[in-house]
Amino acid sequence: MPFASNTRALMFASLLASCAPAAVALGAVTFAATAAQALTQDVTLDNVKIDLPAKADGKGVVTIRKATFEGTNLSKEELAKFFNLATPPEEARALLAKMTAAKISIPEIAVVFEAAKDKDISNGSFTFRDLSATRVEQGKAAKLALGGADMSARKGDVDVFKGTIGAYTIEDADFSGILNALKAGDIGLAMLKYSKVNFAGADISVVDTGTPAGAPGGNLMKFKLGPGSAIASFEGDIFRKASGEVASLSMEFPKASQAGQALAAFGYDKIDLGFKVAANYDPATRKLGVEDYTITGVNAGTLSFKGQFGSIEPALFTGADKDAKAKAIMGADFSAMTLRFVNAGLAEKGLAFAATMQKKSPDALKAEITGMAKAVIPGVLGGDAGKKVADAVTAFLTSPKSLMFDVKAKGGALKFVELAGAKGPQDVLPKIDLNAVANQ
Repeated sequence: MPFASNTRALMFASLLASCAPAAVALGAVTFAATAAQALTQDVTLDNVKIDLPAKADGKGVVTIRKATFEGTNLSKEELAKFFNLATPPEEARALLAKMTAAKISIPEIAVVFEAAKDKDISNGSFTFRDLSATRVEQGKAAKLALGGADMSARKGDVDVFKGTIGAYTIEDADFSGILNALKAGDIGLAMLKYSKVNFAGADISVVDTGTPAGAPGGNLMKFKLGPGSAIASFEGDIFRKASGEVASLSMEFPKASQAGQALAAFGYDKIDLGFKVAANYDPATRKLGVEDYTITGVNAGTLSFKGQFGSIEPALFTGADKDAKAKAIMGADFSAMTLRFVNAGLAEKGLAFAATMQKKSPDALKAEITGMAKAVIPGVLGGDAGKKVADAVTAFLTSPKSLMFDVKAKGGALKFVELAGAKGPQDVLPKIDLNAVANQ
């Protein structure tokens, strides 16, 4: 059976030959994975203490009880050097840019400060809980998370500030723009890129030192923020689309304070606002569209803005220097803008407040303001635009439901530098189409 044996030998040789490339590739992958694993390690830093430099307004200490770096390319010595304030800033930035890690976990960061004796605050603390970052590489992280934070400040034995911050997450965080700004020595150029942000909110109370503690309703100013979220997309360093929303920002002042009394006179016990924004930018056409910028006030109304802008250089949205940003703004133009207010109580409360201040009845003051609008607006604006605006404003004053102003540039676009150089409406009106509509 020599022929059969030779055939089997040839088949076996052919099989080995066909598998050789796969075997080589598998071996290369295995070697690369083993090498990569050998180049990374798990590092834990315990009881890191950072003494903040003493300044005229006080001193402080930051304590990190434990920080774990899983699969990092930095040694324990390099990480300790990064957290040491004696390390030169450029070296610390280089370490941060170099750092890679599968995951970073810090259960708690405590900041304690002691203010100078002549300050309104004598001491305080900030405690940040459950910080984590995953897939960290060259100033970027797939996800950053903060479990929450507590803050407080005291003057002697009295709490003058207390606050809590809820959970906070940032996805696809890119801090390279911040690193570049620090390298340039100008934090004003810092830019954070992200794909998604979510935060649960914050709750802060501050003592109003101008109101006695025993005053009716107390002497605390109370601020509440959130929840909120944002999403964004970038093309390199240039933003393409972004939107965000904050459900609520409320501000409540002591009833006995000047601010509290003014709000009460206006018909409110607090200010409660919500925000929405959406925008897009096309670097090819250099056009910026503000799709929505809305502020909503509870029992007040909604103010919305939309606009189309052009000739905007990408430098406005990147970490370019301030001169480049200023030049980008000055060279910009607009083609259309719309401002709309939908009343939900603010007009009536404002009229009642103004009537009380002027010691007139609301109806008498409304008639007076309406008459002034009919007489003054056409004289200031002139032409058809003056009549349209006057008619819309008087209609809104008579029955305040909604009021919208719409502006379009004649010839397609109007440079902002031309608006800045205008001496009055007479210089601008010939260059725009102005329209106003009420209660629609």
